[in-house]
Amino acid sequence: NIEACMINPGFVKPTMLMEEGKKLTEKMWKDCEDKLKSSIAKDEYGPLFDHFLKYSALQPGTHVVEVSKAAEHALLAKVPRTSYKVGIDSKLAPIVGMMPTGVRELIARHGIYGVLSPAGTVKGYRV
Repeated sequence: NIEACMINPGFVKPTMLMEEGKKLTEKMWKDCEDKLKSSIAKDEYGPLFDHFLKYSALQPGTHVVEVSKAAEHALLAKVPRTSYKVGIDSKLAPIVGMMPTGVRELIARHGIYGVLSPAGTVKGYRV
């Protein structure tokens, strides 16, 4: 018999990954510039990428400890649940998933880059 359950953490708050991600991003921009012989990639997408990093840092997210607690329960419970939704965004995802695609995309764009974003709006970006 194979028994399975799913742990859906939603947005997990990065711990030390943020700094490593920034280093990888700088390497990516340098590689793009070397390959394209111009900074067009960074010029065009850099502000959106920087904004997303700021947004990610401001998101409350779910701490990895909460994900670990769900995994522990799944492994140790006599009868584990089939699905563990950890974090408010994970719990709301099924509801948002029933909305029309256009509405979901509008919410996502405004939530990350527009007026609903905790990081503010991106200058020159039309949501």
